[in-house]
Parts: sequence; C-alpha cells; structure tokens
Amino acid sequence: MNTNDPWQAAIGMILDELVVGPPEEFSFVLNPGDHGLVPLMRSLDADAATTPPGSDRCSIAQHAAHLAYALNLFERWAGGEENPFATADWDASWRIDVPDEGAWNAFVDRLEISARACAAAVRGPNRWDEISRAGAVGSVAHVSYHVGAIRQILAVTGVGRPGC
Repeated sequence: MNTNDPWQAAIGMILDELVVGPPEEFSFVLNPGDHGLVPLMRSLDADAATTPPGSDRCSIAQHAAHLAYALNLFERWAGGEENPFATADWDASWRIDVPDEGAWNAFVDRLEISARACAAAVRGPNRWDEISRAGAVGSVAHVSYHVGAIRQILAVTGVGRPGC
C-alpha cells in the first residue's frame, strides 16, 4: 500500500471489492462469494450485455460504459488532475458500441484496467481534504449503485450466472 492515509486505503479496498469481488475472508459491500463488476461483465456475451431490459431502459453495457467513463475521471482526479469533472460529458458516457464478442471482451478488459488503476491511484501519495474525501466516498457509492443496477437487470432478464 502506497499511502499512510487510512481513508485512502479503505476506499481503495472497497473499490477493489466492487470491481473484482470480495476477498474470501470478509466483505464490506458485496455478500461473500458475490461477483464484482468485472466478473459480472465477463459472464455475459455481447448480445446479453447490450440488450436493454425493457423499453427506454439502459442496457448492462450502457451502465458499464458510464462507469468506465466515471472511473477514468476519478482516476485522473486521484492522480492529481485539477478537475476533470468540469468538462465531463455525462450524456455521452452512456453510449457504447460493441457490435461483436471481440469488441465486448476488449471493452471489459479496458474497464478492468481502468478500475484497477483507479483503485491504485486512490492509494497514491495524495493529500486529501474534506471535499476530496467526500468526492471519493461519492464515487464509491456511484460504483456501488451501478453494480446493484446491473445485478437487478440480470435478475429481471434471467441472464448471467446464478448468484450474480
């Protein structure tokens, strides 16, 4: 661990749990044995990921694209960029084009790399003030929300592995 700040260490641990799943011995957000975001995405093919659960509803892939965008902004912020959120295009963050399995798998690979880099950046040598901590906790809540939304889409559509 690269930081002496217990807030940063804790937020990094929770992001890791949300992204890859909880360690075997304990969990903070997910249930023991639950899948994190990346294993959930890997359990789906491109068709299942891109099919909306209903009319005017976002697909799993759209939730994942939005999260990938947000994680990239968070990583840039945690890495020292002044305010990458100021120019964020949140509407565009929901758009994703994955026409086939290769594109879907490449997207999931990039999502995993970005999410792991984000958790590592959080643990970096940053000095966090009250606003920074609130932003980091808010980002963890944001990831949690979308992981839950994806799990609900899986439950409604019956797609994915049991227990996801």
